Amino acid sequence: MAAIRSAVAEFGSPMAEAMSPPVIAPPDRIATSEAMTAPRVRSSDRPGCGDREEVIIASMMPQLRRPDRIQGMSGQNRDEAGGPDSGTRAPREGVDPEVLEFAQMLFQLARDGETERLAAYVDAGVSPDLTNERGDALLMLAAYNGHPDTVRALLARGADVDRANDRGQTPLAGAVFKGYGEVVRVLFEGGADPNGGTPTAVDTARMFEKDAFLELFGV
Repeated sequence: MAAIRSAVAEFGSPMAEAMSPPVIAPPDRIATSEAMTAPRVRSSDRPGCGDREEVIIASMMPQLRRPDRIQGMSGQNRDEAGGPDSGTRAPREGVDPEVLEFAQMLFQLARDGETERLAAYVDAGVSPDLTNERGDALLMLAAYNGHPDTVRALLARGADVDRANDRGQTPLAGAVFKGYGEVVRVLFEGGADPNGGTPTAVDTARMFEKDAFLELFGV
C-alpha cells in the first residue's frame, strides 16, 4: 500500500491503479542483466563507405544499461550539462523504492517479451509510451529484443510507433539493425516511418545490405 500511495504522488491515480492489476503480481526478483550483441558487419569494398558504416554501427550499438528510472523522477533538468555519470540521474528524494522496482519490472517485461503480463498492466492504466531515463519506450525495448507479439500488443494499445529515444533511434531502425524481420514488418505495417530517426531504418538497411527490408520499404 505504501508503494501505491507513493505512485499516486508521483504519477497520479492511473499509475497507482496499474500497480495492482487484479490477477497479476510482480515477480519477487527483477532480472536486470542483459546481453545484447550487435550483428556481425559484412565488409565492403565500396570506396568511402567505411566512415559512414562506423558512424551507423556506433550509433546503433547498445550502451551499458544502468538501472531504469521513469522519466520525471529526477530533480536534474534534462537541459543541464551532464556530470561524469550523466547517463544515470538519481531519483528525487522520498520516492518509494517499490515504485522504482515496479518501473524496472515493466521495462523488463518489454525486454523479455512478456506480452500478456505487460498488456494487462497497460490495460490497467500504465502508459503504452512509458519511457526510461534514456528515452527508450516499452515499444523500443520490445522491438530491439525481437518480440513481435509484444510490439503488436503495444501498438494496439496506442504506443507511438515512431517514438525515438534520446539518441534519435526509432524502434524500426533498431529492429532493422538487429535483423528481426517479423518485428520490422509489424512496425512498418503499423505505420512506422522508415525515414525517421538517426540513423534512419533505410540508412541502416542499406549499410548492412538488408535488401529485403529495402524492398519492404519500397526503396
